[in-house]
Amino acid sequence: MRIAIAVVVFTAAGIIHAQTPPPVAFEVASVKQSPPLDDSGFMVRPGSPDPGGRWSARNSTLLMLLKRGFPEFDKPGMIVGGPGWLDERRFDIDAKAAGNPTPAQYPPLVQRLLADRFKLRAHVEPRPVEVYALVVARTDGRLGARLRPASPECLAQLEAERMRIKNATGPVTFSSGDVRPCKGGLGDSPNGLLRMAGGATLESIAFGLQVFMNKRVVDHTGLEGVYEYELEFDWGSTRSIDATPDGNTGGGSVFTAVQEQLGLRLERRREMLDVLAIDSVEMPSEN
Repeated sequence: MRIAIAVVVFTAAGIIHAQTPPPVAFEVASVKQSPPLDDSGFMVRPGSPDPGGRWSARNSTLLMLLKRGFPEFDKPGMIVGGPGWLDERRFDIDAKAAGNPTPAQYPPLVQRLLADRFKLRAHVEPRPVEVYALVVARTDGRLGARLRPASPECLAQLEAERMRIKNATGPVTFSSGDVRPCKGGLGDSPNGLLRMAGGATLESIAFGLQVFMNKRVVDHTGLEGVYEYELEFDWGSTRSIDATPDGNTGGGSVFTAVQEQLGLRLERRREMLDVLAIDSVEMPSEN
């Protein structure tokens, strides 16, 4: 079967586990079509793990499930083809994996479930996709006050963290009182805005930004090396980025913050990117 293999990278901002042999498939899985939706309210769970190796989805469309199995293709336009019911029919799934898989080990398990129960056949191919290109805003190349080349102290902290993760024999976590490398982290700032900060390459910063956006973010700054950055923006304003043609609502959105604080700009473009193309898929066999 031509099923693309998902590669998921978890940074030191979250939980990182030492390498363990991953399970190849769920031990058991129940797949059923969801009951008719209740107009008075219903819960949608696209698919997520629970303690003890359990994984479940409720009222999830196949498109939602595909995004769980192939998270690198979770932005609009990154999954193409498939039947008309791809984003219409809904399913309830309860599955159990051996042991207690790490977050990075679940996408391949979901891929296998989709191949076994939905008879999914898919491949990766390049196609033009609408993205946000991260570019330097000023023609003279001057950057914002909150973006600068990493200091020797920041680089030393990042290297120490890299070695800590490399030599770990179990889960690597941060507690609330820990000092993150380069004063990094993700959370609320004292003024009520969302703050993301740390030391990273511009490619990694672009990857972090796309979590809050409806499109892929691709680094076109041309800036090499590691940079320290701090960005504060209004998450509520950013969530409505589809409300205007240019994707910028202003009012403290990430678009405004990136330009004013980092000296960068997010531009809409169409670029050739790898997408997940559905060759064939079937309604699942129920239990």
